[in-house]
Amino acid sequence: EAELERFRAVAERTSDFVGIADARTGAALYVNPAGRMLVGLDRDADVGEIDMTAFVTDAEKATLSGALTAAARDGSWSGRME
Repeated sequence: EAELERFRAVAERTSDFVGIADARTGAALYVNPAGRMLVGLDRDADVGEIDMTAFVTDAEKATLSGALTAAARDGSWSGRME
C-alpha cells in the first residue's frame, strides 16, 4: 500500500500518461491527471470501466498483454516478461 501511494505521488506530478490496471482484466484502477487530460476524461471521472488496452496501438498490445500476464504471475511488473 505504501509503495502504491509513493507511485501515485510521482504520477500526479508528471505530464505523461500513467495508469494502473488490473492485471487479470486490463480494467483501469487509476489514471493520473495528465493521462485523464490526454484522453479527454474529467478529473473526477470513474475510470473503473476503462479498458487500458484501448489506449495503446496494436503493436503495443502484445507487449501490454505480456506485461499483464507477468504482473498477474508475479504480483507486479518489473519490465521483464520471461
